[in-house]
Amino acid sequence: MNYPSTYIIYNIIMFTVVVLTAIPVYKTLYTRKNAYEQLHNDEFLVYHYLALFIIVIVLGYRYDVGSDWSSYKSVYEHYQSNSWMIRKGEVGFTGLTKLLQSFGLNYVWLFLSAAIIPWSLIFVSANKKLLPIILLFLFTDGFFFISMNAIRQFIAIGIFVFAIQYLRNKNIYLYFLSIFIAISFHSSAVILLPLYFLPYGKLNNRYIWLAIILGSFLFRLSPLTINFMESAIRYISSFIPYLEYYLSHFDRGLFDVDGVNSTGLGDMFRIALVFILLFFHNTVIRKYPEARMYLLFTYFGATLSNLFYSIDAMIRVNYYFEIMRSFALAYLFVTLMNGKNEIYRILVIGIVLGYMLIYYIIIEQSFALCSPYNYFIP
Repeated sequence: MNYPSTYIIYNIIMFTVVVLTAIPVYKTLYTRKNAYEQLHNDEFLVYHYLALFIIVIVLGYRYDVGSDWSSYKSVYEHYQSNSWMIRKGEVGFTGLTKLLQSFGLNYVWLFLSAAIIPWSLIFVSANKKLLPIILLFLFTDGFFFISMNAIRQFIAIGIFVFAIQYLRNKNIYLYFLSIFIAISFHSSAVILLPLYFLPYGKLNNRYIWLAIILGSFLFRLSPLTINFMESAIRYISSFIPYLEYYLSHFDRGLFDVDGVNSTGLGDMFRIALVFILLFFHNTVIRKYPEARMYLLFTYFGATLSNLFYSIDAMIRVNYYFEIMRSFALAYLFVTLMNGKNEIYRILVIGIVLGYMLIYYIIIEQSFALCSPYNYFIP
């Protein structure tokens, strides 16, 4: 399908948001003053608020955009406690719905709230100097459109992004509190609880991850993969009630090998990016130690993607880790662009152009029914 006007709209939104968040960074570099001092001044933060406002308005006031839009509208207007979208244990989403209804607000406020919460957390969590680049990759990698569709899960994803700081600081109480809040919006977030106990020091080795990702990729090519992973997932989910309940709703199409996450060029492009990140892993970590978590979770997501590429439900679960790729690539971007090697700079430009092509294809193919874009007029 051709949606030239929608493509123009989405491009204007993306570039406006990126430029707005880039203005304070440019001013900081231009004035040669300390970046963190400058970026925390209200004069500079106003640009970030404007960018966030645009994202929230576009997501909140969309009309019939997103494959689950009509379902969420119906659930909100005709609240049903037995709806598949109102699940046992997801008290966060249920509470948010009831709170908005108690004020007599229409369904638009549900979509506005579902945009404000995760995107605010992403803005707060991101390195302010890298925010424009992170947003560029979030848009072009499709996460802007995912937030139009998987709105409960995207709230949980935003909370997880925010909780990364507690993993770095080894604050078990705040990390678990954050994840339990995420679970209250989407039960699949239960898989994030064990992450606190992973040996991140030992995992900070690119050769180990190279072997793991290569092994998972070879496993992906095996004709026995689907049958083996089906048995493995059903066995593991039997010990995790929330995950079993979540997967049960996807049972009919659980092992569908068709779609954008099978063997398309976009998928191969993302796999290639992981190997590029592995190559520059130590270089990025030396300059930006805080990037380690984003890199490790990107590798973890790539491994899961290879192992479960044919399983629709697990593709959704893997969003928690795949979003980290946008953060990891932002750190790679500034590391290579600030270097002296022209070939590396050309590589970065090639990555951006590749993502712009993916962005066009996402809109052209109306991923998650994101095209055409329509808006609600109160």
